[in-house]
Amino acid sequence: MQNELEKLLELPAIKINFKDDQVKFMLENIGDPNPQLRDDIIYTLFARGFSEDLFSDSQKKLIIDFYIKDRGLFKGIDGAKSDKIFVRSFSALLGTILLDSDSQNPIFTDNQRLIIFQWSFEYVTRETDFRGFIPAKGWAHGIAHGSDLLGAALGHKNFKSIGIKNIFNPIEAIISKLKKPFCDEEETRIAYAYLCAIRADTISEEMFIKFIDMFDNKLWKQYESLVDSLESYYQLVTWFRIMQNWYFFLVDYPKIKKNVELKILDYYKKMGY
Repeated sequence: MQNELEKLLELPAIKINFKDDQVKFMLENIGDPNPQLRDDIIYTLFARGFSEDLFSDSQKKLIIDFYIKDRGLFKGIDGAKSDKIFVRSFSALLGTILLDSDSQNPIFTDNQRLIIFQWSFEYVTRETDFRGFIPAKGWAHGIAHGSDLLGAALGHKNFKSIGIKNIFNPIEAIISKLKKPFCDEEETRIAYAYLCAIRADTISEEMFIKFIDMFDNKLWKQYESLVDSLESYYQLVTWFRIMQNWYFFLVDYPKIKKNVELKILDYYKKMGY
């Protein structure tokens, strides 16, 4: 089957005709530890399949039904670190593809869409495996891929935050669990998710500023009360890097940008620069 799929990659869109058994294989192996199969073949074909409209309506239904029933986003999420991170992480990427496609031309029922919206928050909030690149197995990158899914939800024209009490909870949850710094640009992906939200008017500028003020103050209090804690330092630095990204992302939102700028300058001052 892998050879069949590799051959599809070489074809122009007009000549690609997915078979149902190929689609099922892709779904069942979305998190295979082999990076060539998982990343270069399966993910690429899913991305092309939706962006180039290569799946039939029945195949789209098959993919969506499997995605929701299988709950790959949460496979092994409460256990020890394992290769199941690839299933979760690449399920997040498939969810991003599905939401982006649905935003252009609806493919979900209202209930299915709501489930994916809610899962986009639940996944990044619950994920504890923060590994980026894993030698011989490639990119796990759960927080980055989960942030992509979150951004696709927050930026979706039909986003509804039903049951989601705090739209910024993913940032708080991720940072609170951080034991050491990110090293694979996860901060950029987290920041971009909320750029998607502000662009789509999912959140207001006032709400954004209120959160920044609150969370920045919270992290500084934690850092200053836990003087010898590396974890509190890493959490503050990660927040600082998220704000650095927002400073450049939010050029069209001067109120938020100015607020972020003041927080960044305050960080430099307090850190002795």
